[in-house]
Amino acid sequence: MNTDHNIYDDFRKGSMQLLYKSFYPALISYSGSILGQKYSFLCEDCVQESIYKAYMNRENIKDENSLKSFLYTTVRNRAISFLRKDKSQSNYLRQIETSEQDITADIIEKETLRKLFTAIRSLPEPFRQVFELSFEQGLKNKEIAMALGVSESAIKKRKARLLMILKKLLISTIIFLAALFQACEKSDGPKHLSQEEIDEIQSKKELNPEKYVEYKQGDCPVIITVPHGGTLVDSKFKVRNSSNCPDPDLANDLDYMTAELASQIYDSFFKQFKLHPYIVTSLIKRDHIDVNRKKSYAIPAGDDDLAMIYDYYHECISKAVKEISTVYGHGLLLDIHGQSHSDYIELGYLLSYSDLLAKDAELNSGAYSSSSSIRRLFEINKGNISFADLLRGEHSFGAELNGNGLDCCPSPAIPSPVNSSYFNGGYTTKTYGSLNGGAVDAIQMEFRYSYRDTQAERERAAAATAKSIKEFTEAMW
Repeated sequence: MNTDHNIYDDFRKGSMQLLYKSFYPALISYSGSILGQKYSFLCEDCVQESIYKAYMNRENIKDENSLKSFLYTTVRNRAISFLRKDKSQSNYLRQIETSEQDITADIIEKETLRKLFTAIRSLPEPFRQVFELSFEQGLKNKEIAMALGVSESAIKKRKARLLMILKKLLISTIIFLAALFQACEKSDGPKHLSQEEIDEIQSKKELNPEKYVEYKQGDCPVIITVPHGGTLVDSKFKVRNSSNCPDPDLANDLDYMTAELASQIYDSFFKQFKLHPYIVTSLIKRDHIDVNRKKSYAIPAGDDDLAMIYDYYHECISKAVKEISTVYGHGLLLDIHGQSHSDYIELGYLLSYSDLLAKDAELNSGAYSSSSSIRRLFEINKGNISFADLLRGEHSFGAELNGNGLDCCPSPAIPSPVNSSYFNGGYTTKTYGSLNGGAVDAIQMEFRYSYRDTQAERERAAAATAKSIKEFTEAMW
C-alpha cells in the first residue's frame, strides 16, 4: 500500500513517482475547479509548478500533512495568479478572496475521497468484503454472516475494526485540512490589478500564443526544440531588422525543413520505442522572432505580441525541463537546426572550434567539461566515461549517430570541425543545458542540408537520430 507516509518518505529522498501517482489526478481536478472551463488548459501548468516547488522545498516540508497542504495551497495560488491576468475574472477573484470556505470545499471532498478509496483498496479481503456487503449493498449483519459463512459475532468484530480504520483515516484528514486552512490564512490572497496592468492585459488578450508555438507533452526524459523552422508570417507583427533589433549577429534565415525533420524524429521515436519525447516548435517565421536569442535580441523593439510568443515558447521548454527534472532526475534536450557549410551534422556542446582542436588529454583536464552543456552528464554517467570520450569517443552521442549511418562532428569519425564556421550551441543550449547546473543536458544539432532536403532522407535521418538518442541515453543513465 502506498500510504501517505510512504509517499512522503520517497518524496524526501527525491523520488516523485508515488506522489505523482497518488496526488496528480486530485490536484488537476482541484485546479480545474478554480480555473473553470475557460482556463482548463492551464491545470497541468498549475499542478506541475506545485509539484516542482514541493520538490525544490522538500528539505523544509516536515511531514505528510505539510506536504499535502503545500501542494494544494500552491496549486490554488498558481491558479489565482493566472486569473489575475484576465480583467473579466475580477468578480470571481473577489468571491475567492472573501470566501475561503468555498475555495477549499473541493479540497475536502477530493482529499477525503482519495484517502477513503485508498484505504478501502488496501483493506484485507475479509474487511473489504464486509465494507462492500454492508455499506454498498446495505445487508444486515446476519445476512453478511450467512453470505460469508461466518458467525454474526465475527461480522460485528470486523465492522468494529473497519470503523476504527476509517476513524483513524478521518482524523488524519482533519489534521491535513487544519494545516491547509492555516496556510491559506497566512497567504496574502489575490490582489487587484492596477489600471496599467489591466490595460496591458486587455491589449494582449486577443493573442493566443499557442497559434505560434507547438508544444507536445512527452513521457520520457527527452526534449526536442525547434527555434528556426517556422514559416508562418503575420502582417500584424514587425519584421526584425538592424534598426529595431540590437542583435549584433542578426540573422533571419530559415532552417529549411527542420520543423518537419523534428516532427519525424518525434514520430520515429514513438514508432521504435513507444515513447514520446517532449517537443517545442516555433511556428512563426524567423523574420519576426528568433527564440534562440535572449529576449532583447529576439524581437523588434516594442512588439508586445511577439514578446508574449517568445515568453510562451520558453515557458513550454521550462515546463518540460521542470517536469523531467522532478520525475526522472535527468534529461537530454536536443535543439534542432540546419546548416549548409559542412557536410555533416554539427553537434554543439558550447565548446568552440578551437576547443575541439585540443588533444584528448587536454579536454580531460577539467576546464572543458565545466564549460560545456553536458556538464552534469559527464558527472553522473554510469560508465564513469572521460570527457573526451563522452564528447567524441566511442561512448559519445556522435558515435551513436555514426553507428546509425549519420556523419557528424565531434565523433570518432570526425573528432574536430573541418572549418571555423562550426556552430557550437546557442541561447537554448546555454540556458537549458547543465552549464550552470540543473538536471538536463543539452546538445545543439545542426543538420546538413542533404539530411533535410527530401522526404526519404528526412525519414532516414529521423529514424537514425531517434535510435541514437535512445541508445545514447540508455548507456548514460
